Amino acid sequence: MSEAFTLVLVGPTAVGKSEVALALAERFRGAVVTADSAQVYRGMDVGTDKPPLDLRRRIPHYCIDLAEPVAEFSVASWLGAARDAITECRRSGRLPVVAGGTGLYVEALLRGYAFAPHSPQLRRQLLLRLQGEGLEPLLGELALRDPAAFGRVDRANPRRVLRALEKAILAGGGGGSAPEEAADRPATGEARELRRLLGRVVVVGLCRNREELAERIRRRIAREMRDGLLEEVRDLLSRGVPRSAASMQALGYRQLAAHLLDGLPLGAALERLDRDTRRFAKRQMTWFRNRLPGATWFNLTFAGAGTVEEWLQSVFARSAGMPGARPAY
Repeated sequence: MSEAFTLVLVGPTAVGKSEVALALAERFRGAVVTADSAQVYRGMDVGTDKPPLDLRRRIPHYCIDLAEPVAEFSVASWLGAARDAITECRRSGRLPVVAGGTGLYVEALLRGYAFAPHSPQLRRQLLLRLQGEGLEPLLGELALRDPAAFGRVDRANPRRVLRALEKAILAGGGGGSAPEEAADRPATGEARELRRLLGRVVVVGLCRNREELAERIRRRIAREMRDGLLEEVRDLLSRGVPRSAASMQALGYRQLAAHLLDGLPLGAALERLDRDTRRFAKRQMTWFRNRLPGATWFNLTFAGAGTVEEWLQSVFARSAGMPGARPAY
C-alpha cells in the first residue's frame, strides 16, 4: 500500500522556496501550506512577497491572510491552520507542500508541540503598560514572578518579554515555565494524531552560495520598492497599525517605519534592510541545519528545481515499489 507523504521545504529568505514549492506542487499535484509568520497578515502583500492571486487560484495555497495586522498571531494559531490545511489536502488527494522560513512553525508541526495558555485581553493590558510605563517595570515583574524566564528571555525584545510575563501571570507566577512559545515536550496524544496526519515527512533544505543569496536579497528589495512597499507601509501606519505590532517587526516594515516616523533617510533605511535581511538569512541557515538534521539539502546555485523534482520522484518510486509510481497523498 502506498504511503502518504508530507513535503517540507525550508531555507533562508530569498533563496527561492516559493518557486521550488510551486514547481513541485505542479509536478506532483500538490498544495502549498505556507510557513511564514509575515504572510499570515492581511494587507501585507508586497513586503512579504505573497504569491499573486491568479497563481493561488491555479495552485491551492493555505495559511495566508489569516489575521489583521493589528492582531497577535501565535505559533499555536498557525499550527491549527496548518493541520486543517493538511487535512484538506488528504481529502482532495493533494500532496501537502509545507514551505517557508519560519523555523518555529516548521518545528511545531513536525514535533506536535503543546502550547502555553494565551490571553488576548491580558496581552492588550500588558501592551498598554509597555506603552505607558516602558519595558523596565515589566522586566522587574517578570523577575519576581518567574526568575527562570527572566534569565532566559531576550530582554531587548519587548514582544518576547510580554509573552514571557503573560505566561508567568497565567501560570500563577510560579517558575518552571516553558520556552518562549512551546512547552518542553510535545503533547503526546495530539502529537501522535498529527504524525498520522503527516504520514512520511520528507524535509528538503534549499540554499545558495553566499554571494548569490546576497545579490538576490538586493534585487528583491529593489523589486519590492518598485512594487510599492513604501506605500504599503505608509498605508498600514495610516490605518492605525502601531509600529509596536508584531506584524510591523517583519523585514521591510520595521525599517521603512523608521523612515516614515523617525525621519531616517530612505537610503539609510534600505541599507539597514539589506543588512538586516542578510543577517536574518544567516541565522535561518544556522537554525535549520541545527534543528532539522534529517533534511536533504540542495544548493540552488548549482541545482535547479528540476533536480529536486527528480530526487523526490525517486523517493516516491522507492516507496511505491515501482519506477515512476506516485504515492497516495
